[in-house]
Amino acid sequence: MSRAKGTITVFLSLVSVLFLSLICTAVESARVQGARAQTANIADMGNYSVFGEFERLLLEDYEIFAVDGSYGTGDFSIDRVNDRLRGFMEKNSQMETGGLEGLCFDPWRLKLQVSGIQKFGLLTDQGGEAFYQQAVSFMKETAVTGAVGKLLQYNQDAQSARKMQEDYQKNKNSSDTQMEELEQQEAAKRKELEEQAAQNTSGEDTVVVAGSQPPEEAERKNPLTAIGRLMRKDILDIVCSKYGVGENAVSKGQIASKRRMLKGNMEIEGEIG
Repeated sequence: MSRAKGTITVFLSLVSVLFLSLICTAVESARVQGARAQTANIADMGNYSVFGEFERLLLEDYEIFAVDGSYGTGDFSIDRVNDRLRGFMEKNSQMETGGLEGLCFDPWRLKLQVSGIQKFGLLTDQGGEAFYQQAVSFMKETAVTGAVGKLLQYNQDAQSARKMQEDYQKNKNSSDTQMEELEQQEAAKRKELEEQAAQNTSGEDTVVVAGSQPPEEAERKNPLTAIGRLMRKDILDIVCSKYGVGENAVSKGQIASKRRMLKGNMEIEGEIG
């Protein structure tokens, strides 16, 4: 069995060290840059996760995007928001090994040490500037479609009102005709009863027909007449005539202009509507 022998010169040894140093430096530089990019991604994912917990009803009802900093407790705290952010960032910085901790290689070796929110803004800051800017942006984006939609809705409402008015007029005319026919039938019936009473009258005695009632005392109500009176009233008269105005009131302490408000430290900029 022969043994292989090899030699290397001093120059090649020095050059090899230089090349190895260059390769290791390039690899470490790539790792550091990748770790920075991963750190930025983790920070973005944490921010998006916090904003993903936005108030759904506020957005659906008023198209206002906001996050509840109290998380349902009613006591706003930026530290509470920072805790949520830290939890999301810690979760995203941990490498999923699937139970193979010793076999998985983590090139970034990232560990969250500190997190903080430097600036934040509230909807009530600067006289409600954040709320105002969101409202302006929404109106600018939906002005054309909103105007067209309102025109179409107004047209449909006008057609519906016109049809209801025509139906009302038709029903009124039909009701008036029926009332006239009933009055004619009632007059004929009254005349017939009077003739029968005259025939059956003997001396001073008077025969009273059971179940008959003078037509002038009979109560006749036309529902369309009441509807017509309601149409001539406004909504306030209709609502308040029977029930009156409610006694419930809003406490001034809950109004933003009357209570003591917290303030953010972020300058809110936006377009002027």
